[in-house]
Amino acid sequence: TEKKLAAATIHGFIRTVSCILSFACQQDYITENVCLGKKIKKPKLNDGKEKMIQPEVLNGYAKIIEESPIKYKVFFKIALGTGMRLSEIMGLRWKDIDFEDKSLSIIETRSYTPEQGTMFVEPKTETSQRTIEVSDTIIESLRELKIVEAEERLKAGVLWKKNPKNPTEEYCDNHHICNKGTKNYCSKHCKLFKQEDRIFVNEIGYPMADSTIRKHIQRAGEERGLPHITIHGLRHSAVSIMIKNGEALTDIAEFVGH
Repeated sequence: TEKKLAAATIHGFIRTVSCILSFACQQDYITENVCLGKKIKKPKLNDGKEKMIQPEVLNGYAKIIEESPIKYKVFFKIALGTGMRLSEIMGLRWKDIDFEDKSLSIIETRSYTPEQGTMFVEPKTETSQRTIEVSDTIIESLRELKIVEAEERLKAGVLWKKNPKNPTEEYCDNHHICNKGTKNYCSKHCKLFKQEDRIFVNEIGYPMADSTIRKHIQRAGEERGLPHITIHGLRHSAVSIMIKNGEALTDIAEFVGH
């Protein structure tokens, strides 16, 4: 492909094809699964050593993120402070935040497919659905973001959550299970119509794309000459920091949803 694929992605493709070919062998459609032989050259997998972001790099990103719009600041703080997955952070709703107890609950996660668009679903495992305590810094940043989004809602007025191409439709959290074949937007008159107040939305209330977060962080790093980092790298770094602080491994596993 024109886009270079990660080694882990290529290994995943090979495993999938291998399963198909093994089934074909069992059914006597073919005689050999070439994926199991020496004919397939797999790229070397990352040994995981660079998964943790170096402290000086992490500090560099933390400083430049402080100069970013509030949504990116909140995202970065949650990712590094909790070790949450990208899909978990993007699935957060305002009602999942307990400002008094200083905690947040992971109830839904965000996913996307070209066919169905943005979807919010339950986490894949029971351990992923959890409530975790967060720092005062994260809570205060969330309060600030809530005020900013209230101002954005007022500014957007009647266009809030509306389909820019068809203002009679609004974003619906249930669009992917609707038999009308809709994608992202639907009519309020539909019985399945449902809307949640997500934390990470754009200026008209539409859920932000994962790529928007990634691109901003990567661009900010490039402008300051910092090494490339990934969102998942923040999760690994969060776990490493917890280990360094002497947290029990069982507590860490529960905290990050393992």
